Amino acid sequence: MAYPLVSRIREELGRQDRKFVFLCGHDSNLASITTALGIEMPETEQAIEINTPIGSKLVFEKWTDGYDDYVAVNRVYQSLDQLQHRTLLSFSEMPMVTPVTFNGLTPNADGLYLLSDIDARMAETMAKYETLEDLPTTVPPIPYSKEEEQEPTRIYNLQGQRLNTVPRSGVYIQGREKKVAR
Repeated sequence: MAYPLVSRIREELGRQDRKFVFLCGHDSNLASITTALGIEMPETEQAIEINTPIGSKLVFEKWTDGYDDYVAVNRVYQSLDQLQHRTLLSFSEMPMVTPVTFNGLTPNADGLYLLSDIDARMAETMAKYETLEDLPTTVPPIPYSKEEEQEPTRIYNLQGQRLNTVPRSGVYIQGREKKVAR
């Protein structure tokens, strides 16, 4: 589950032309990414949930000092009081922001990690996923009509959405086969 998101985050951090990217998911996405990358989430403050409060965001910020590129990673969420009162967030009503840490990596004095270290961690994580053996998916035979046999092979993502082309990365279904694009 983490592979496609880690791959996309890695790709976006490597781009020079981006100012902002927003990827949306669920708490299970945060859990898989943090586990896969060895991210330690401190216990939350002013929230019911310990690690991923409702509406949590994992924010990757790219910084540079002109010589090296750095990354700050923070968990951002609304406090329980803000949620209960449906408070609009603003500069005067800020969300909760807590920095996260990476197991085995050392931040600098400003709490930033070298982008090269984060990139290496992501590459290592992706390599581990690539070594996993994909077990065959059993799909019961479905009788096809003659018309369907004449159609080009259909391609779907794992959310069941039909795709026009094979994706550049991730898992997809083509015809009756599950495939991985790398």
